[in-house]
Amino acid sequence: MKTLYLDYKPQYVRVAVVDDNNELVDFSIEKTAARGVVGNIYKGKVENVLSGMKACFVNIGLERNGFLHVGQTLVEGSAPSGETLNLSAGDSVLCQVVKDQFGEKGVRLSQDITLPGRYLVFLPRSEFVSVSRRISSEERKAELENLVRSALPEGMGAICRTAAEKASSDEILSELSELEELWQNLLERYSRAQEKTSIFKEDDLLLRALRDLRYNDLEKIVVNDKMAYDLAVSEFSDVPVEFYDKPQNILLHYGLGAQIDSLLSRKVKLANGGEIVIDRTEALTVIDVNTGKYVGGKNLEDTVFMTNVAAAKEIAKQIRLRNLGGIIIVDFIDMTESEHREEVLKTLKEEVKSDGMRTNVVSMTSLGLVELTRKRKRVSIDSYLLQKCPYCDNGYVVSNEHRIMALREKLVKALSEENVSALLVGLNPEIADALFTTRMLSKECSTIWKHKRIYIVGDANIPKTGETILAMVGSVLTLPSNARMLY
Repeated sequence: MKTLYLDYKPQYVRVAVVDDNNELVDFSIEKTAARGVVGNIYKGKVENVLSGMKACFVNIGLERNGFLHVGQTLVEGSAPSGETLNLSAGDSVLCQVVKDQFGEKGVRLSQDITLPGRYLVFLPRSEFVSVSRRISSEERKAELENLVRSALPEGMGAICRTAAEKASSDEILSELSELEELWQNLLERYSRAQEKTSIFKEDDLLLRALRDLRYNDLEKIVVNDKMAYDLAVSEFSDVPVEFYDKPQNILLHYGLGAQIDSLLSRKVKLANGGEIVIDRTEALTVIDVNTGKYVGGKNLEDTVFMTNVAAAKEIAKQIRLRNLGGIIIVDFIDMTESEHREEVLKTLKEEVKSDGMRTNVVSMTSLGLVELTRKRKRVSIDSYLLQKCPYCDNGYVVSNEHRIMALREKLVKALSEENVSALLVGLNPEIADALFTTRMLSKECSTIWKHKRIYIVGDANIPKTGETILAMVGSVLTLPSNARMLY
C-alpha cells in the first residue's frame, strides 16, 4: 500500500509517494513561477520550414521557437503522415507542447492533440484506442475498450487510464463527454485567437498529481493546505484524505527530507555496501556501478553479480525519482557468466515496468554496458533543486530556493522555544536577497509566525551553505544597522 503526500505552498508544490516502508516511490516538484509548458496548446505561426529535416520551427510566443517534425504533423483528414510536411512559412497551426525546453533546444511540438482526464486521455485527431497496461484483467480491458469505442465520435480516439479500472461506465462516459466539449471549445478559441498565443494551459502539479494518480493500491492522501485538501476530498471518495496542520514541513515530519536531499547526490549507496555513480551531460546520463565496500561471501563472480542485481533495482528507482530522460548508459561491473548478465538485464527490465514514463532497455554488451532510452517530457528534478555554479558556470550547486526551504525548518525549531519573541538570522547576502525576492516564507510570517519577528542580516563571511540564528527574548531588541525584518 502507498501513501501520497502533497506539500502545497504559494511558491511551489511537492508531491511524494511512499511505500509501506516509507521509501520514496515517486517524487515531483514544480515552482509556481517556473511552471513547464508541456501539455499547453497554442495557435502558433510557422516561421521557417526545413525541407531537408522534414521539420519546421513554430513561434508560439516563447523565448525560443518550438520544433515540429513531420511525424507529428497532420494531413487534413488523416493520421500523422510521416512523409510530407504540409506546412509553409506564415501558416497558422494548432499545436501542443509534448516536451519541455532542454538546454539550448526549444520545446517539441505536435499537432496530434491529447486532452487528459482522470479516466481517459482523449485523442481528438486520432482513431487510436487502447487501455492502460497496468490493468491486468483482460476481461476488464475488453470491457473498457468496447465501451469507449462505441461512444467515441468518428475519427477520434482515447486511452483508458489505470483509474478507469475501478470507474463506472457512467463516470467514464461523462468524462468523455466533457473532453469532447473541451475540444470543441478549443477549436472555437483557436479560430478567434491571435497567433503566438496560448489557448489552453495544462493543470499545475497539484491538479496533475490528483488527476494522473496511477496507483491502485493507494492507502491514503495527506495534504498540508486547506484548498488542496478540499480538492483531494472532492476527487477521491474511496481514499481517505488527511489534513496536516503542524508547523514542521509535512515531508520532513514524515521522515522524507533525507531521501529528497539524496536525489541531489552524485553517489547512491546500495543496501549491500555497493554504490552507483550518476553523471549527467547534455547528451546523455552515465551511471557507473561499483562494489564499494561490498566484498561478498563466496567468490568474485558472485560478489559482482549480487552488486549488479542490487544496482539494477536502484538504478530503475533513481531514474524514476530524478526524472532522468533521453539516453542513459549503465556501466555494470563485468560478469564472466552469460546467465548472470541475462539475470541482471532481466531485473532491470522488470524494475522499469513500474515507471509511468516509457522506458526501453537495450541488450547488454560483453563489457557490461546497457543502453536505456526514457521518454523525456518534463525537466529533471535537479533542474528545480540545483542551479548553475556562479563561479565556474560549468558545475551545479544547490539552488537558493532549496536552501531557503531547509532554513525554514531551522526557523520553525528556533521559534518553538519558550519565550522567544524574535530571531536575528545571519545569511550570505545572496541567500538573504533571495529570501526577500522569492517571499517563500511570507505565508508562515503572516500565519504561524504572526506574533514573532525575524530579522535578516547579510554577512559576506557566512557561506551560502550556512547561517547564524540568534534567539531573542523581550520587546526591546538591539539590532545591527543593516538588519531587515523579513515580513
